[in-house]
Amino acid sequence: MKRSPYSRFLKDELTLRDYLAIDRTILANERTFLSYVNTGLALIVTGVSLVKFFTSDVLSLIGGVIVVSGAIVFIVGAISFFRGRQKYENLARKEREE
Repeated sequence: MKRSPYSRFLKDELTLRDYLAIDRTILANERTFLSYVNTGLALIVTGVSLVKFFTSDVLSLIGGVIVVSGAIVFIVGAISFFRGRQKYENLARKEREE
């Protein structure tokens, strides 16, 4: 069961501004992850295109490097997203314990 991001606060303490700030933080983390995915996929497609459509060894090498860099960008984005989400969940857990 997924917990509400608002569960760490008492109902009486939250204002509309607080709800919106929490939502903005969650959405910003997701938006950043999607940007990493978009960039990684664009690099991978560019690299594969260079490898498949050109017969030059130099362009094939460059395409391979671009594919690897696209995969690295994707992995870095995923790690960043999950660390951010974990950090937020740990903060919420710590608040509940207090």
